Amino acid sequence: MKTFSALIVAGGSGTRFGTKKQFLELSGIPMLKRSVVAFEEHPLINRIIVAVPEEDIPITKDMLLGIHKLHAVIAGGKTRQQSVWNGLQYTKDSDITLIHDGARPLVTRELIDRVIAGIDGFDACIPAIPITDTIKQVKDGLVVKTIPRHDPFHVQTPQAFITEKIIASHKKAMKDKISDATDDSLLLELMGASIKIVEGDPLNIKI
Repeated sequence: MKTFSALIVAGGSGTRFGTKKQFLELSGIPMLKRSVVAFEEHPLINRIIVAVPEEDIPITKDMLLGIHKLHAVIAGGKTRQQSVWNGLQYTKDSDITLIHDGARPLVTRELIDRVIAGIDGFDACIPAIPITDTIKQVKDGLVVKTIPRHDPFHVQTPQAFITEKIIASHKKAMKDKISDATDDSLLLELMGASIKIVEGDPLNIKI
């Protein structure tokens, strides 16, 4: 039987938002906890790792008391890519690693189901929703071309990965001096890996 780890990334410093949004409450529950609970309640998830700013480890542990699948609360890095790499050190013995944004508190069991089912036979599976607005490519304030709407998609999390593949992609990125990837599947894409897309959820917004 395959084993599944969930890595919840919430290492943001709140510079752009003005505060650490992962700790803001929705109906009395912090957003980060809502995200964690979604994976706690999923029957296939074996362990949960949460990456937060180092100074927030104590309050995060307190906040997540009672989460039985919580394996570790760890210090994130200066970038998302670094935070994910730190977390992957705790998922090495899992077959599949799901990586999720702590600031997407509305993730559902159905979406988690879809990415888990979708990875079968592939290196990764990511949820996405088609873009409905017209998209223009712009350079120096001038329109270069219109991009067909059926081509681009909004990519979401959770994203599921064969664990050894996502670890290998991070090692290659470090070797190639790539340090600013904001999407986890991008690093596998650069390796030519097979990435399956499944239907995302319009309500699964990143706050």
